[in-house]
Amino acid sequence: MKALITKWYLLCPYLASLFALALFLGNWDLRVQSLLISGLFIQLHFFEEFGFPGGFPLIAMLVELKSVETDTSKWDLNHLSAFFGNQWFAVIVYLLPIFCPNIPFLTLAVMIFAFAELAMHLFFFNLSLKKWYNPGLLTTLIGLVPVSVYYLAHDWKLYSGLDWFLALIWIVLNYFIAFRSPIYKRLGRYSNYAFSDSDLSRSEPFLTHFRETQFK
Repeated sequence: MKALITKWYLLCPYLASLFALALFLGNWDLRVQSLLISGLFIQLHFFEEFGFPGGFPLIAMLVELKSVETDTSKWDLNHLSAFFGNQWFAVIVYLLPIFCPNIPFLTLAVMIFAFAELAMHLFFFNLSLKKWYNPGLLTTLIGLVPVSVYYLAHDWKLYSGLDWFLALIWIVLNYFIAFRSPIYKRLGRYSNYAFSDSDLSRSEPFLTHFRETQFK
């Protein structure tokens, strides 16, 4: 089980292929098509962050969480908590709306979250790292955001102000459960799932201009 969890991101392209298969085998409306493509790209997004090129964990700890802890076994973020958090978000936020057409804010949350990813990867991380690219940016730019823009350009009138409010609450709630909750922190205490030096080394090309250097 440990070997599977520590390489969980290698399964993400295969999960993405299931979304692609469903997309091409079904006769779906625009809403479901958009959700399937978004589900496909969120799995590829995880692979980009953790697999190839990878390196996101250390970037997240330094830039987003402002941590200077050098002992990865003391981080809340490890392979187990990353697997839980990312796949929780993928299932509850991205997959669930496909089966809930009568709860419109669920679909809207998927589309809105793409712009949160854009803000983080295109602006926050790039500006902090003084780079033009960081792991997760490519799938955001070519997948998540274009799908959301296309969908909202066609169907934005279907959603009320309440839907927009509930969608934002839904995103915040599930982001908390996935990445800040006691469950996430509890999983982070399993030091045998800590990131290895090999995992961290993938971040080196993106940290050359960052002010913190003691992790290199």
